[in-house]
Amino acid sequence: MKIKKAFVIVGLLFSFTGIFFAQEKQDEKNSTITCQQILNYISKKQNSTGAFEQIRLVKTESMERKFVTTGDFLFCPKGIVLWSQKPFKNTTVLTPSYVKNILPNGKQNVTGDNPGFENIARIFIGIFGGNIQVIEENFVQEFGIQGNRWHLSLEPTNAAIKNAILNINLFGTFSETDAELTGYTLTQNGNVQTTFNFSQIAYPQTLSEEQNALF
Repeated sequence: MKIKKAFVIVGLLFSFTGIFFAQEKQDEKNSTITCQQILNYISKKQNSTGAFEQIRLVKTESMERKFVTTGDFLFCPKGIVLWSQKPFKNTTVLTPSYVKNILPNGKQNVTGDNPGFENIARIFIGIFGGNIQVIEENFVQEFGIQGNRWHLSLEPTNAAIKNAILNINLFGTFSETDAELTGYTLTQNGNVQTTFNFSQIAYPQTLSEEQNALF
């Protein structure tokens, strides 16, 4: 698998949970909330479920094309599951070592066991799973808030990542006692931008037998 293709596969699948250290830029002078506080709240939520809407914009000189996918998600320490419902049904399972696509007829396609893919997966899991060393080695971070919303921008410094991705922007909401990730935007080279918006978010303490069996 080519490195750029692997980045696209991993990048389009991930959300995150974890804690990031970032350069903080507070948009409101009187705000006292910090990036570390917000992401500490998020890091305590080991399992996340809910609905997602993926909006993929592909721009050319003459036109802009928009592709929308909706479905449900599971995010947990073992990996990520996306149950796409529209426009096509498909189940995608992502772990640190492979990506598995399960078709409605039960057929499975597995991609993995590839040093290039595993390195990319390690980097992205570092972003979304809170590996501070990986983040600091591969990205410049900028954190900001406006009202009760926060965002964390990650700009790659790793040459291999920069060949495929320009920026990852994570965003969510917060209060005095909690914080939540509500989506992220991935900007790729080639005028391609993908945004995931999350809703109906819940944080179950444990996974079901069916959910565990997917990994």
